[in-house]
Amino acid sequence: MKQREISFFLLIMLCLLIPTGCNGQAKNVSIDGLKPGTYISGDDNAFEIDQAKLFLGENGEFTLSRNLLDSKIFVGTYTVENDTLTLHENSGNVYLFKIKDGQLIFQKESSSDLSLDSQLNFHLKEE
Repeated sequence: MKQREISFFLLIMLCLLIPTGCNGQAKNVSIDGLKPGTYISGDDNAFEIDQAKLFLGENGEFTLSRNLLDSKIFVGTYTVENDTLTLHENSGNVYLFKIKDGQLIFQKESSSDLSLDSQLNFHLKEE
């Protein structure tokens, strides 16, 4: 049973990584100054297992994981208006990020509970 759970978890992680594998071929399109792609928390050299990842697709859809060990993956659509990125999760939750100098700063006070630090910053992952 334990092996099935691990296999299922690895399959889900693989599904999350597949869309990011094509980023090198994606058009360099931005939506109101925000480029689609994979945004990560922390340093590019930090352990990937601890990093929150936010993938923004060119089609207006997103996936968000708090870290690789977390079984909860947030999925939905996003909009960009002025300097605010708004994630609309399929379950109805809404998460807001301030866009500043290419960084996405999580707005904990204005968002549904995500169990992330209020000052968590995301930046576009270098390919």
